[in-house]
Amino acid sequence: MAQRAGVSIGSLYQYFPNRDALTVALIERETAQLLHDIQAASDLTDALERIRAMVQAAVTHQLRRPELARVIDFEERRLPLQERHQRVAQVIHQTLVEALQLADAPWVLDDVTTVAHDLFALTHGMIDAAGERGETDALDLERRVMRAIRGYLTIAGE
Repeated sequence: MAQRAGVSIGSLYQYFPNRDALTVALIERETAQLLHDIQAASDLTDALERIRAMVQAAVTHQLRRPELARVIDFEERRLPLQERHQRVAQVIHQTLVEALQLADAPWVLDDVTTVAHDLFALTHGMIDAAGERGETDALDLERRVMRAIRGYLTIAGE
């Protein structure tokens, strides 16, 4: 990793005491961009467009650097980062709840909190699975995730 970055191992360890600290810093950097993009979706006033922007942010996060995303997914499970993971999930969940509470989202008849959890799980699962399969077509993945979301919302409202 140091060689790819163009620095010596010694230089890296001046700033990071060990490999795990370096990994956590990398995870934080990558997650910060995702959270920025998720929070930018909050500016949209149409519920489905806000959700679509969140899906686009998640797909971009996964497919921008797919090998890195897979390594980060693995490392997040290996390292004791549950508290950090929960904070990120809470931000995404709250943004979904706010989207589902917009005036143009009358199709949400169930508990909004539960629907937001379900949409998060559905989206997260589909995008992570696509990353593990090595998919690279972001537009196709976004389309499929949105189809699943629309299908869930239609069925949830019946």
